Amino acid sequence: MLIKPSLLGNEPADITHYKARNAAFPHESTGDQFYDEAQWEAYRRLGEHAALTAFRSVRKEMEAMKDQPMAAQVFARARYNWLPVPAGYEERYSRFAAQAASLDTLLQEKSGRKLFRQVFNEITELDERAKQQLWEHRRALSKQPHGNQEEADGAAEPPAPSARELADALHLLRRALLFMEEVFLAEKLAVHYNHPTYTGVMNYFARWAYAPLFRTWWPLLKTQYSPRFTLFLEEHFGLPGMERTDIGKLSHVEGFAMRCWMEQRGRRPNDFPHEHPQKPPESLVSYQLNMPYGGRPQYHIQAAQLIVRTRHDDGEPLHYEEGGTDTQLLVWQGDDFYVPPGLWGAGIGEDFLSLLHSDSSLITHVPGTHEGCLLAVRLLVDPDASAARRKRWADDVQLYRSHGFAEPEQQLKPLLDSLDDELDAHPALEWPGRTARQWRKHWLVRRFIPTHQTAEPPDRASASSDVQASEPPMHH
Repeated sequence: MLIKPSLLGNEPADITHYKARNAAFPHESTGDQFYDEAQWEAYRRLGEHAALTAFRSVRKEMEAMKDQPMAAQVFARARYNWLPVPAGYEERYSRFAAQAASLDTLLQEKSGRKLFRQVFNEITELDERAKQQLWEHRRALSKQPHGNQEEADGAAEPPAPSARELADALHLLRRALLFMEEVFLAEKLAVHYNHPTYTGVMNYFARWAYAPLFRTWWPLLKTQYSPRFTLFLEEHFGLPGMERTDIGKLSHVEGFAMRCWMEQRGRRPNDFPHEHPQKPPESLVSYQLNMPYGGRPQYHIQAAQLIVRTRHDDGEPLHYEEGGTDTQLLVWQGDDFYVPPGLWGAGIGEDFLSLLHSDSSLITHVPGTHEGCLLAVRLLVDPDASAARRKRWADDVQLYRSHGFAEPEQQLKPLLDSLDDELDAHPALEWPGRTARQWRKHWLVRRFIPTHQTAEPPDRASASSDVQASEPPMHH
């Protein structure tokens, strides 16, 4: 903290009198080190005044302390109060305040009443306190014994919001996030969030971020805003990110992703009834995104899906012989791993792919799946495609490689190559002209190892064989 001698107009009279007689004060030349008494006293008084002003906000608190405060504490408080306001903040603040006022007005409307009580939670708490006091007053008047029903009611969990309440809250939440992101970008909060000027802004953000309805919608709403902004909110306010172990799960339920898939001319998987086990060549695996309320998963949405093959077109299982045993193959094309465009960039694809190669529930969703089976994906790219399309293809390859997929070994390639005609003849997503003959193909494979089994220590007698069996037939 640097304090420079300067005159702001609020100095004591003796300092202003000395200034009137010495125009260069307080920046007189130091060539003459022999100050007279008046000059020395003027500088001493100015320094005292500057220090008292700088530490004015903490003086009373310091004087009330029993123990002498550390110098670091004193200067930290002074810094907190005296950091310069970012350039142009005063001009921008009026615009931010107007938007915040507009949000507050909307919160007062009928559709925002529930959310309003969550953003400003003190209202609910004060309301409960008032009801408690009223009950105690009535009990005293009636002289009846204290019951436990009210305590039980107070401890009960709040009811989950209705579909109407979720829909009503969404509009307000989107407007609030737009406003918050504008402030985040304009004021560079990623760097300056701890500046004293932004204490009120951060507290305002926190009120929204800790509202249960805000946290319910967050896994979906975050996809509509910049990654830096969403990461900022997750880091500072504990919003659920994709690294949470309970954020998603595998299922076979159709929903949002399937509707988007059908709109893009995709088809449903050929999953015929179980009484015809040789007929179904495909299975649907869905990624159910959990939307929490009150700290627990409450709502689920199909945020991604995969159409996977475990059989040939004639119904024969897709097997690969290794070590004298048949290993099941789960095969799909790159486009069959589908995340709706409106949900890109939130980490849904990464979490889905992680579950596909490590979650034991895959066995229940895809018939024939077993521990140690092989997952194989065929990626196709048009060699004449634009640079943007080739970049997307490279990103897909990198996504799979980051999850342990690699090129297959030589002995597996003939089997995978033999699947080209079947995959080209029955694509799940129609794309005229897209075949292995016309487009460049790239196979990647990895072993399916459920995490709940690999976490257990192997038996010592079979440890070496277990390691060999877990190595997929692919090049790294």
